[in-house]
Amino acid sequence: MKKIAKTKVTLRDEDPLAGDMSDFISKAKWRRIRFVFAPKDTTVTIRIPKTFVELAKQVAKKKGVKYHKMMRDAIVDYVVKAA
Repeated sequence: MKKIAKTKVTLRDEDPLAGDMSDFISKAKWRRIRFVFAPKDTTVTIRIPKTFVELAKQVAKKKGVKYHKMMRDAIVDYVVKAA
């Protein structure tokens, strides 16, 4: 019979997530996530140029978000910074 070599089992062997995972994480795919806990209970209607809406749709598509949410976030960010 052939002898089987004994190997030392380390924590990393038992739990592959225990080590450094930075090689597997790419910041290129990260995106900001905002948690809004206040209810959205008011509707606002504004008139803006159609070309702006089309541009907003293109930008939102590149970012992988819905354009209404992106526009709402932009307005909120502006107001918060201006306050």
